[in-house]
Parts: sequence; C-alpha cells; structure tokens
Amino acid sequence: MATAIITGASRGIGAALTRKLASLGVTVIAVARGEEDLKKLQAEFPEKIHIVAADIGTEEGRNKIVNTAAQYKVIDYLVNNAAVITPLASLESIKAEELTHILNINVVAPTSLTTQLIPYLANGRVLNVSSAAGFLPTPGIGPYNISKAALDMATDVLRLELKKPNVAVTRVIPGEVETDMQEKLRTTAHPIAKQFQESQEKGALMPTSTCAEFLAWLLTKTSIQEFTERKWTIYDEAHRDLWLEETMKLPLPLIEGQRVASAPVIPTVNKLVPEISSISGQPAASDPVLLTVKNKSTTEIPFPMPENVAQYDAFAFLGAPKQPSIVQQQNEPAEKEEKNKVASVVPQIPGFTQSNT
Repeated sequence: MATAIITGASRGIGAALTRKLASLGVTVIAVARGEEDLKKLQAEFPEKIHIVAADIGTEEGRNKIVNTAAQYKVIDYLVNNAAVITPLASLESIKAEELTHILNINVVAPTSLTTQLIPYLANGRVLNVSSAAGFLPTPGIGPYNISKAALDMATDVLRLELKKPNVAVTRVIPGEVETDMQEKLRTTAHPIAKQFQESQEKGALMPTSTCAEFLAWLLTKTSIQEFTERKWTIYDEAHRDLWLEETMKLPLPLIEGQRVASAPVIPTVNKLVPEISSISGQPAASDPVLLTVKNKSTTEIPFPMPENVAQYDAFAFLGAPKQPSIVQQQNEPAEKEEKNKVASVVPQIPGFTQSNT
C-alpha cells in the first residue's frame, strides 16, 4: 500500500489530510513539532499513522524525517504543508531575523526536505501547499506573501528538475479553511484582522475535512500529467464534481467583503469552440493559461496579472476572469487550421500575448 509523509500534521489541514489518507489505507508518516498532538492523532488510526516529532526548520529535524523515510524505502506522496504566518507586521517594522525565520520554515524547509527525499520518491508525488497570498500582496502579511511566492517558484523549478527521476511536483491553493492560522489572523491586533473576521462571520470558511477530501483526491486520483501540469485551486469548478460530495461544505471566498460568483471558463469556451477541450492555469503573475485542443498538444499562453485586480472576480482563486471577452470567428472556413481556432479564443486583457502553437 502507498506511503505518505505530511508535514504540519498535528492540526488543521495536515491533521485532516492525515485522517483521510489513513482511512483510504495509506500509511501516513505524520510530522509536526508537538508530540502530544501527534499521539492523539495516531490513536485514531494506530496501524496506519506513524509519527515523527521534528522541527522541519532545522537540519536535525529534516534528517530525522529522512531517516524515517529510509525505513519505508518508498515514499509515494510528500505533502509540504507546514507553514507559519507570523510576524504580522509591515515589512518596514520587522527585523531581519524574523523575515529569515519565516522564509526558513515556509521555503527552505520544504524545498530542502523534498531534495533530501529524492532517493525515496521515484515515481512519487510532491504537493506543496501554497496560498493566494503568493500573488496577492497584502499589507500586514508581507513576510508570508514573500514566502509563498518563493515557494511557488521553488515548486516550478523542482517540477522541471525532477522530471528525470520521475518525481511529480505541483502546488495547490487549499482555499479559506477554518484553521488555527485563521484564528490567529482574526485575533491579531493588526488591522488585517477585520477581513478575516468578516470571512468567518459571513460563512466563507470551509471545514478542514472538505479541504482534505480535495487534497486526497488530487494526490491519489489524478493522472501524473494532470497532477503536474495544473496549478491547482480548490475553487476550480472544472474538477469539483469529481471529488465534492453533496454533504460537504465548500463556500466561496470573499473579495472586498463580497462572496464571489464562480466564473468557469471551460464550459463557456466549449460552447463557442468545441475544439478547445480544456483550459487551466491562473491569470496571475507569470502563470500561463493552458489551452488544449482535442487530440492535439497544449499551448501555453502567457497571462500577466492585470493591473486593476478589482475588475476580476476572484481571478486568483477560480482561475477565470470575471467577464472574459470571448471573440468567436463564427463563419470561419472549414479548412482553417485548429491552431487558428485556439487563437480566436483569448481574454482581451492589456498586455495579453499568445505564443506560437
């Protein structure tokens, strides 16, 4: 049976995912600093959950995890979930050692742990838990913004570098989840607390069990190609029916105090141009949108983040502009090549360019 390593496993998303994978028969090596919390978690699935009390921010802690992995010889899933969000302050006011600490936990630790585990990850999967904070700058959590942006880039580099040892690497935005981190954000003295209090008051937070259901599906049910080629977010409607059960709660997030409306791209495009079989990616930073022509190759189209983010309804979460401008060539001659059809379906955003097909 499969074996997984999950960091930050003693509470929140990590604990919920540990329970879910264990319930599926996966052997889970649960990693966290707090041994007592880990023991309580292990008691729920004593035959499937094995615990490692370690600080991933230290070389000693990471070595402890690697030594445990060596006993199992093969690791099928590595979930780099552990992270910290403090300090909650302006970049101007924090000390250099505080910035160094958060970068060490959120970037250095997962990147180093992944590379150290390469000998045991052949044909395995690495899932880095990211955040919309990686491309949505927010005063007050600047250090966290920086760390998640850096983790996203580390993920992209590892995805390319680890193709040869056949290790699949991707990242995921788990959404707004009711966790200890959310509680910390709600109770901070910083003005940023207001928006997180509002998310809770308006019911925009999902339970950890819903998030875990999605992450378990992503790890165990997607193909290697799907796993690596997409920048995953829980709010994407393209995959929701594949894992979300009717009894589960998946509220949409808030932007500027308003609950966003889902804006799926794929069904809209497919109605206009059936040759387009899928669209994935997020219109943010350097992430490309991927247009896939049926039975043909995938075309990457650079999609820079628009300057006026407010025009787009949850573009960072849902992977779709609020009102994309679809240009359709209705009377196109039948002999036109499919690549020209791809070129006819592009969101009209300043700076948008298309690469060669």
